[in-house]
Amino acid sequence: MRVVELPSAFVFIFYIWLAISLGVIGYRIYRRAAFKETKADRAERRRAAQAAAAGEDPAGSDLAPSHPVGPVVPAGGDGSSGPARASRSDPVVEIVPGSLVEQVIREELAAKKQAELGGPEGDPAAADGTDGTDPADASSRRGFFASPDDTATPSRPVSELVAGITMPCDLSPLVEGALDPHRVVFITQGHPPAKVGSALADELERLGYALRNESDTELTATRGDDVVHVELHPEPATERRDGERVFPTASGSSVVIVLRS
Repeated sequence: MRVVELPSAFVFIFYIWLAISLGVIGYRIYRRAAFKETKADRAERRRAAQAAAAGEDPAGSDLAPSHPVGPVVPAGGDGSSGPARASRSDPVVEIVPGSLVEQVIREELAAKKQAELGGPEGDPAAADGTDGTDPADASSRRGFFASPDDTATPSRPVSELVAGITMPCDLSPLVEGALDPHRVVFITQGHPPAKVGSALADELERLGYALRNESDTELTATRGDDVVHVELHPEPATERRDGERVFPTASGSSVVIVLRS
């Protein structure tokens, strides 16, 4: 019996064809197992490619969804695989992840969202990717770094803000160097701090001020555009700043009140 030997080139081509065939079959099995892809999906993809090459609108073909669909998100919202769900207000549509239908729906939703956000005549904030706020308006500059404001009304002197007040508990002015009309210091002796603070608060309320505690020793009094800041120092004799006494003339039984406008 004579054995026919095939040319080596033919054998090489045969093995290449066999490897490619097995690769295609394995890829199709993988797609079917991982993405639930069917022959219908592959046919739809081919028709969409042909429509795109011919210049037709895929959305107008039979690939476009025939009913409204909400935003496509994975089931459970944790990014896991599974049927996607629409938003609560839209009909629930189950879409196979990785299918051509899902891709078309995503493209339609993206185009609709872009149209809602605006274009040349839409929302300028959406067009340039910002939130529409001026960065200068969002900044917070205070103290010595505050922007000058020529329209700001300067604060009135303390004497005008508390005109008509009767200082309780023998509170008398305490002169500390140069006079500052926007900061006035009062001192008294022999009166408990709680009594001094309560009596002063009563007087401010009598003048029509609304009071708001900032802390146990700080108070803000507001009456329209008038604002008075009140500081109570229950132990002024022990207060020091940079190693020096803040109120040098205060004794152990003194109470100091500072009013600022």
